Amino acid sequence: EIGELAVRATKTIDNESANLVKTVAERLGAHIENLRLTEQTEYALAQAQRQSNELAAINHVVTITSQTPNIQEGIQFLADEILKTVNVDQVGIAIHQSDDDFLTVLGVADKDLDRAAQAKGSKIPIKGNKLTQQVIETRQTVIVQDVFNSPLTEPVKDLMAANGFESLAVIPMPAGDEIIGTVGLASVNKNNPLSEDQIRFAETLIFQASTSFANIRLVEQLSEFLEETEQQAQRLALLNQTSAELNRVATVQEVYETTAKQTADIFEADHVSLTRVLEAGQMAEVVFVTGLNNNMPTGYLINLDNNPIGQVIKENRLHIFPVEQENNPLKTVMIAPISIGNTVIGTITLGKKLDGAKFTTTDENLLLQVASTLSSVIENKQLLAETQRRAEKERLINGITQKIQGTVTVESALQIAIEELGKVFQAPYTQIELNTQPTNGQNGQQ
Repeated sequence: EIGELAVRATKTIDNESANLVKTVAERLGAHIENLRLTEQTEYALAQAQRQSNELAAINHVVTITSQTPNIQEGIQFLADEILKTVNVDQVGIAIHQSDDDFLTVLGVADKDLDRAAQAKGSKIPIKGNKLTQQVIETRQTVIVQDVFNSPLTEPVKDLMAANGFESLAVIPMPAGDEIIGTVGLASVNKNNPLSEDQIRFAETLIFQASTSFANIRLVEQLSEFLEETEQQAQRLALLNQTSAELNRVATVQEVYETTAKQTADIFEADHVSLTRVLEAGQMAEVVFVTGLNNNMPTGYLINLDNNPIGQVIKENRLHIFPVEQENNPLKTVMIAPISIGNTVIGTITLGKKLDGAKFTTTDENLLLQVASTLSSVIENKQLLAETQRRAEKERLINGITQKIQGTVTVESALQIAIEELGKVFQAPYTQIELNTQPTNGQNGQQ
């Protein structure tokens, strides 16, 4: 029973009239029930069609994103698909990259193409951005119906106003235990809010795509790792080749020259220079430069006070410095100490000219290996040179001694000594003075 049909009459209703009313009521009820069933059926069919469309869209997103080799293309595709299926004016997908303090907008779909172009590539701060922080920390979608009166959107109110957006929903992009980014859904009309079904559908699309993006990131990271490993293997091979060449050269200066040239090849550096600390310890001399001129040519003397090279020498550890001189073509330098034991004998400097160029931890470790190899070779060359000097000294002494011992008179012995010492020192004049005063009470020559 869905209701009742009441008839008020001014005269008595007989049985025939009552049966008529009853029949009308029954037929009216049956028709109303048919209408309700039809409405329910249409609603069920609409729901089924919507679910079918959603499943088709989800499958399409999963298929495309899983086959996309480039995460940038996959993210843009996802933004386009969300805009097609969710009632918003802009979809922006921001990914957490190397910079810990920002998300970078890599994908934008917008009904206004100019607005989309302006948004793509922009940076969204994490620190101090309550909305983004809440989404990342809670891993939950946050909806702001009025961006101008919400404390969550304080950092982006000017941006929202410039684009005419009044409401905003931010959805996290999970990948395992990590949130790799966020998806922002912006609307120019706060009175046309997103429905729960639209939010749920957008979340489903994003979650499914996030898994694909996580896999793409893993593949990209693996490819980068393999590329870095291959590059490092090539560098180490060049370092071994450098070490072998250094052991073949004759002088310390040749060691410096070979090291500078080979190091430039190993790091593909725009500048390599080497210095040696002078004996007083307050100055260093540039002993060789290759690549771009950094205003310190070979032979240049560097005052180590208040100087990056001086800081490296003083602390005996590697440093990376930005280059601040306007007329210097280099933008950043990495300087490593060259040490023998605990004593710093010089430095090796690498320079890059590109804005934003960075040295990695791998670069640092490799340069320290170069410096260690160089210091070992220099130490060996110095030890060899010292050994050779001592051997030559002994040879000269022995030779002079043998000649002196072959004489039979004091005069001839003195003459031999004068002649041999003159040859050793290439002296135009050599003189020996003897003490002829008596010693210990005796006459004689000393």
